[in-house]
Amino acid sequence: MSIRAIGNIFERLGFSYKQLMYYVRKWCDKGFYDYGVTLDLGWFEFDKLTGEYKQIYDSMTSTDGWKDGELANYIVRNSFNRKRITPLDILYMYGLV
Repeated sequence: MSIRAIGNIFERLGFSYKQLMYYVRKWCDKGFYDYGVTLDLGWFEFDKLTGEYKQIYDSMTSTDGWKDGELANYIVRNSFNRKRITPLDILYMYGLV
């Protein structure tokens, strides 16, 4: 999934694209996101994840119920059925808080 697609999800959830780009730059500085010409057309390097990011990724990929893109679909689908889902909600969902 591209950062542009994630940006669309972020905007639907009430976050700004500028806020997403802040996180993308942070991920780039941590070494697990890279790009060629433009920041929003880059890619994740999942094998370089560390700490909390690795925990979240491992919990998503080790669960049979989450396949490529399903987390994003879940967030968008549920954001229309109830209150806005925040990053804190996602941390609670994975038991990280």
